[in-house]
Amino acid sequence: MRFKREESKMTDVKEIKPDICKICGKIIPSNERATVYDGYFICFDCEEHRSISSNALDEEFVSKQTESVDSNQNIGPKGISGWLIIPAINFLCAPIYAILGLLLSIGMIQDFAPQLTNSPQMWLISIIDAAMIIATIVVAFFFFKKKKIAVRLIICLFSASIFVNLIEVPLISSIFNETSISSVARSCVFGAVWIPYFLKSKRVKNTFIE
Repeated sequence: MRFKREESKMTDVKEIKPDICKICGKIIPSNERATVYDGYFICFDCEEHRSISSNALDEEFVSKQTESVDSNQNIGPKGISGWLIIPAINFLCAPIYAILGLLLSIGMIQDFAPQLTNSPQMWLISIIDAAMIIATIVVAFFFFKKKKIAVRLIICLFSASIFVNLIEVPLISSIFNETSISSVARSCVFGAVWIPYFLKSKRVKNTFIE
């Protein structure tokens, strides 16, 4: 029980008869200083313990208030919804689309241009594409698990996609004698939109916390 201390009611035990401590039931000796709260005696030990407990309760209250403030700061959009739906769909569809595209390309080369199977450029393109497919699947795993590291991996993946397209344009040009920068432009636009989003979005910060 917590008592309200009133200095006006505090008296010396010498001025009143010894009595029993209201808290512990201990008989208070006549030579021991005691405190009186609302007409009840409190022995020195209980008074000291009450003060310590009061401080502990105050510290616990401050700690809970701090936790409450921290939790309030995290209030906001959370979960794979809103604008995060677009990257989620991309992570679901992109690996399937890339695998099908890679298999289709290999089949067409074997049927219509078998001489390209010995081309180092074609092998390099295939290896790069396979590596990007594996990387996308790994990043998608961390994305849907809502891992904190997923944000860094996504930014690295989008940056790598731009770099890979810049490498593949001259390789494809050397094989088919034609140049197309549509894939580079697409990856640049995608990265320019989503990299800042994953760096600044409150939904991202509240979602990827595990």
